[in-house]
Amino acid sequence: MLPPQTGSKISKFLSIPIKPSKIPTKHPKSCGRVLTSKENLEIIEEKQRLKQEAQQMKEERRRARERKKIEREKASQGREKPPHPKAAPACGEAGK
Repeated sequence: MLPPQTGSKISKFLSIPIKPSKIPTKHPKSCGRVLTSKENLEIIEEKQRLKQEAQQMKEERRRARERKKIEREKASQGREKPPHPKAAPACGEAGK
């Protein structure tokens, strides 16, 4: 024997409001709504600005590393390293 058929399943389904997708979108600031072209352009410009700032920071760090490297090389050229105390004596000094 089959259970009695009820129409509540269909009416319940039809009464549920449609919600925005839970899947993340390309533009998380949209929160499920459709963005206008102006908003899209603002988001794109903001991303480009952030990329440029990051690139500039990388360039500044690289230049600072290069400057430090050059300064170290100049400082090391100006002074002679003293011979190591345990170094082998020169050939002329060995007979003394």
